[in-house]
Amino acid sequence: VAAEACGWSGDTPRSINMDLKEVLRRGLERIAERCPGAPESSPSAAQSFAEVPGGGAGGGARRWRVRKGASEDAMLAAAGSFLLDPRFAVPAGGCLRPVALHALSHALDARLASRRTAASSSGRDEDDGKSRKKQRKGGEADAVVHPRSADVMHERACAALGMLLELLPHAKPVAMRYLRATPAPFSRLCEALRTEESSGGGDGGGGGMAGDDVEGASREHALLVARSCVRLLRALGTAAEGSGARVPSAPERDEDDSRVVRPADAPASSGVLAHWDCSRALRLLRHPDPEVRWTISAALERAVGLPAETIAALRSAHAADPATSHAFHEGWEEESASIAIEKAGAYLNPGPPLPSPSTMRSERDVDEEEEEDDDDEEEEEDALLDDLQRLPAAPGHVRVGGVEVRRRTAGGPAKNNGAATMIRTGSAARNLRAVALALCRNKPLLLEGPAGAGKSAVLEEVASLTGNDDFVVLHLDAQTDSKSLLGSYVVGAAPGEFKWQPGALTQAVAFGRWVVIEDVDLAPFEVLAALVPLLEERRLYVPGRGESVPAAEGFQLFGTVTVGGGRSGGAAAAGARADPLAGLWARVAVEPPTGNEPMEVLCGVHPRLEPLAPAMLETLNVAQRMCGQGGAAAAPGGTKRSRSTLPGFEDSDGDVDGDVD
Repeated sequence: VAAEACGWSGDTPRSINMDLKEVLRRGLERIAERCPGAPESSPSAAQSFAEVPGGGAGGGARRWRVRKGASEDAMLAAAGSFLLDPRFAVPAGGCLRPVALHALSHALDARLASRRTAASSSGRDEDDGKSRKKQRKGGEADAVVHPRSADVMHERACAALGMLLELLPHAKPVAMRYLRATPAPFSRLCEALRTEESSGGGDGGGGGMAGDDVEGASREHALLVARSCVRLLRALGTAAEGSGARVPSAPERDEDDSRVVRPADAPASSGVLAHWDCSRALRLLRHPDPEVRWTISAALERAVGLPAETIAALRSAHAADPATSHAFHEGWEEESASIAIEKAGAYLNPGPPLPSPSTMRSERDVDEEEEEDDDDEEEEEDALLDDLQRLPAAPGHVRVGGVEVRRRTAGGPAKNNGAATMIRTGSAARNLRAVALALCRNKPLLLEGPAGAGKSAVLEEVASLTGNDDFVVLHLDAQTDSKSLLGSYVVGAAPGEFKWQPGALTQAVAFGRWVVIEDVDLAPFEVLAALVPLLEERRLYVPGRGESVPAAEGFQLFGTVTVGGGRSGGAAAAGARADPLAGLWARVAVEPPTGNEPMEVLCGVHPRLEPLAPAMLETLNVAQRMCGQGGAAAAPGGTKRSRSTLPGFEDSDGDVDGDVD
């Protein structure tokens, strides 16, 4: 998968030294192969590409290559222009997947700086109208970007971000930073419709809404904006956040009853659309184009909290007949299918070709060759992941197992400053990468694995790398009460006074900390019921107070479940206990240490025990097998060395026989 994401095929050389420029170059050239018109789509892209001589001869597609002298900044600018162009955002997101966050952050920061410059320049020009007239009379080019043209570029960027957030969910923090600082994508269209209605404009097509910018006034652009609203609201917003409705929340008040109060620098609610007046999107229901009205109807479910039945009725009203409704559905599904296909392409990793019958050997030789091929593939994959880990991460992110994960900028006091770092065995590295990939889904994570597999150790390592050392660990059992998590009234300082004391979970949600719930499958149903809104809506309800606490930015919920021989009843019983919340988690199967990995961990933590490590591991394996717990030798992937026995014991066919005094 890493090879395909970087642009290499199945015959990737085992050792590759990748840097940011090399990954950008390969990704840009793949975009040019898939979209021949992309290199000429913007000035920044044209500066980085050169046409291959002879390309396009005979009516074929033109061929492009990145210029030899192209700098890293120039390639980042070209990549950013593709990612923010709705025509190329999906293929660019797939081709630039390893460095997509880096390029996207670079492009959005440049776009914000350009908007600030244009706004300040427009203010100076308003104060100096005479000099501006002189420039135009003299035939000089106006250096200030027309504000309406800048708005059209912003709307197209929002459309591209809506597609990218479906393809690359881990790009949400980068997109949120841009969307917080810019107006809603529908603001200009709604204002233009209001102006036309108040002036009695009769053309109905918004012909004057963008001045000289014909594209911004077109029906295709209005449909692009409507689709971007739907995708952004689905990816980022909820009904309460989008409509401007405010639910009484403990972290937002400071009264005499000791409610949770966020400090000034604490992260706010994660709803990026809270500052958008989404009720204005209702005006688009009066747009002259029926497909625009049909599309924006889907956004109202999130924007103003309309029920699904009302949305279906609205859509039926804007589609004249079933054939028209089918055409509208087909246009939407075609765009969604292109995103789904690009997402599925990241998982394609063609294996080696099958041998022909003439070259087949004995079964033993074939098995040995397959084992060697598997080892070679694992080594190649590990080498690629190591190279990805060395790539620079996007601003505000850190690479964990080669995956870019958001880093917390301002956290509490570190808990593990004096602790040793994790010993990166093969299984530990794979577990880290699995957790990092799951974090990109922006969902609560449930780590499953046998006792001693390293579930807590993996979470501690990821928390340390991402700056979330102040995470909260909650140990639940059948006697746990929801009041200990949500809060309760306690005796105050004055006689007869009772004050509200928020629980550990409520405070963590309010301050945007990570929460790890150990053995969540053992929690009583009362606690599980309290967790459901937090898992579904990122909002914690406090029934005794009639309040809801929205999860602050940075909040992440983890759960752990012990399966297998380490838990009474085994995996089936554990799965049944965790069933009530099964569909609300992103599950990660933690791989236990196998083979000689326990010995690697032991030698890494205590180097002086290295001479005794083999005998200690063999003793552990024998003891675990005698107790029916398996161990590293019995685990999949155990080596011959780990299956050897101690003097005095006989190990035959996996059974341990011997005399024990």
